[in-house]
Amino acid sequence: MTTFAPHYLQTCTEKQYAQGTKYSKLYSNVYWGNNRFNINDHEHYQSIFENRNTFKTQYYIKSACLRLNKKIRARAQILTNDGKFDWGSIYPDDIRDHIEYYKTEDGKILTIFSRDVIDDDLHNHILGHGYTLIDPLYDTSQKTYLKYLT
Repeated sequence: MTTFAPHYLQTCTEKQYAQGTKYSKLYSNVYWGNNRFNINDHEHYQSIFENRNTFKTQYYIKSACLRLNKKIRARAQILTNDGKFDWGSIYPDDIRDHIEYYKTEDGKILTIFSRDVIDDDLHNHILGHGYTLIDPLYDTSQKTYLKYLT
């Protein structure tokens, strides 16, 4: 005889992405960390979880920054209004997507963002704004870039 778990127990197979890392408290405060995954698909996300763990220790991340002043945020923008590019960002005049800000243990502020980058011109444009390519932190199909703002 086959029995099925009640609906309220079926949701126990879902977790927040943040819970897949060693630093769930840190990542539960950012957009990525609040998304959900099925624990049966854990292997699919494992490299991102590992990259997030490494990111925290490699860059000495102390906390997520949820509120920053406009001057610091402006240093992170990559504007599209130069007329040369139209890369379809969801943010007006800014090509970045999946943006996160962090404070390091020594008080520096850095930002990361992830997006599809299928074009060398776009990649070089991002690098030209002071960003560095790092291991993927959002999805394995997207590139992640980092920049220190202070």
